[in-house]
Amino acid sequence: MNLSQSRGLISFFRKMSSTRSTDKLWLVGAPATQELPSSVLPNHEEVLCVLQYHAKLNPRDLAFSVRQTALNVQHQYSKANIPTIDPCDILKKVWRLHEEYNGLKKS
Repeated sequence: MNLSQSRGLISFFRKMSSTRSTDKLWLVGAPATQELPSSVLPNHEEVLCVLQYHAKLNPRDLAFSVRQTALNVQHQYSKANIPTIDPCDILKKVWRLHEEYNGLKKS
């Protein structure tokens, strides 16, 4: 392989890596978003995307990110007039979801 061919390959791989979306979450395949979908109740993947969005904004305070996400979930349910569990239990479920996701990333 000569020098011009190797430069061509390098530029090809740079273009290839720059066209890929880097904001998609591992395993979920969706990008981190600020808000939950407004027309349906959120599933685990959507809650995880919101949690990762808040965690990316404030990486040093995961507890704040979990609280913000739990408030978003509680707000979605209240908009649909669905009674929810205690807000403390919502926090625990969001923490558990985060721990489960991180546990999967490590294995």
